[in-house]
Amino acid sequence: MNRCLSILCAALLLSSALGPGVATASPTFPYPWPDYSVVPVLFVPTDWSVSSAEVQAEATAINNAMADIQRFYASHNNGATFVLNPVQVVQAHGTKEAYGISWGPGNIYDDGVITITGNMEGAVMAELHSRGFPTPPAQNESGYVTMIFFKGAGGFAGGRGYTSGNGGQAIVGDWAIDSIQGQVAEGAYWWSGQRKQTGAVAHELGHGFGLPHPDGVGWGMETSVMGYWWDYPTIGLNDYDRNFLAANKSAFFTVPAAPTGQSATALNGTSIRVNWTDKSSNETGFQITNGVTTVSVGANTTTYTWTGLSPNTYMCFAIRAYSATGTSPWTPYACTTTPTVPAVPTNQTATAISGSSIRVNWADTSGNETAFQITNGVTVVSVGANTTTYTWTGLSPNTYMCFAIRSLNAAGASAWTPYACTTTPTVPAMPTNQTATAISSSSIRVNWTDTSGNETGFQLTNGVTTLNLGANTTTYTWGGLASRTYMCFAIRSQNAAGASAWTPYACTTTP
Repeated sequence: MNRCLSILCAALLLSSALGPGVATASPTFPYPWPDYSVVPVLFVPTDWSVSSAEVQAEATAINNAMADIQRFYASHNNGATFVLNPVQVVQAHGTKEAYGISWGPGNIYDDGVITITGNMEGAVMAELHSRGFPTPPAQNESGYVTMIFFKGAGGFAGGRGYTSGNGGQAIVGDWAIDSIQGQVAEGAYWWSGQRKQTGAVAHELGHGFGLPHPDGVGWGMETSVMGYWWDYPTIGLNDYDRNFLAANKSAFFTVPAAPTGQSATALNGTSIRVNWTDKSSNETGFQITNGVTTVSVGANTTTYTWTGLSPNTYMCFAIRAYSATGTSPWTPYACTTTPTVPAVPTNQTATAISGSSIRVNWADTSGNETAFQITNGVTVVSVGANTTTYTWTGLSPNTYMCFAIRSLNAAGASAWTPYACTTTPTVPAMPTNQTATAISSSSIRVNWTDTSGNETGFQLTNGVTTLNLGANTTTYTWGGLASRTYMCFAIRSQNAAGASAWTPYACTTTP
């Protein structure tokens, strides 16, 4: 029987691909392949049609068997296993004879019935490579093991891995295809029994991973799938197997690293953004949980927005990476609270500070606002948190304007305050009836008539010195003069809007 007992069995002496034959579609598993995957292939020579019910049933059986083998590796390797792709059914370019396979009379599983001449394995590898599969030449199989089920190869079995865990392949014949369907009668082959022989396929796949037979131990003498070839009802992987897989196939059999840098930020009253740093390169995706509900996102994702919350909701989140190998530990929880709508401001006032500007003031009654908005009913402006004043500019004198204020944050905005109103002032009228009367040799009394009702004060000047006087003032005595001093005076009114024109000068001479 063409059975292989060494990691170096079935050496790949590559040859060119066989000539053109029946075409097949491009591989349907993800391309580029997810890192560190097992790619099962049902390789069908043109002696059979890939569309036949027989071949389709074989493909289904291979998918089921490979899923069993994936679980086997997980259960005997501390939960770590390989990424498994769906089986790819490939119509070969030629008949089985084109690959050096000939059948003699008798049971095709038995030694001597199937004859293989030439480099069958190299031809299959080269053909699959030319059709987009991760097989040699050029060692482009790094990170992949191709598990080939060769219909027509009878009792053939062989597999090998490459150095440092770069990849590998295994080929099995009809014995595996038929036995995993339960179609090998007990005793039809010297090892056949009641169970489906998935263990032997797991054994050859182990060679693809780089696992050898136990040194100095014959078949059935070592309770490991690599020492007990034909089934694994009570066996697993020994310490050597597990250590080898961890050291040389780390990306196949290593659980992805846990994310770091997790944070939770409330975006508004109903949603929280969760962020993290991706620390693994072999995850299939990430899971985010709030301790009750868990959601999944794809590989290389580093953010997720949790929605549908209520204001003032305290929530914590943890993240973990996962792959077919297993899951990382959960991160520590990152927590935050969705905001509530801030309280409405109070004590709003509007004060004209010039003919073109009004100062708006209010009291901040909330501790969670991120900004305030002030409106005059037409225009809305925003100012930062903790602000309690704003000057509205660009107005004209005698402009009546009202203002309302509200606070806001990510949860929303408070109600508007009631309006606070004021009018920008106009420039006051010029005084009249100005007079200057000497009342002694050292002082002069200046009088005028107040003709405005909106001044905040008056200015009195002798052309050199200017004095400021209060509103409603109509007289001022200028003292400290010398005898026979001639002096003239002008007056104007003023307020926040500006100043009136100066009056004409009123003059006199001290006696």
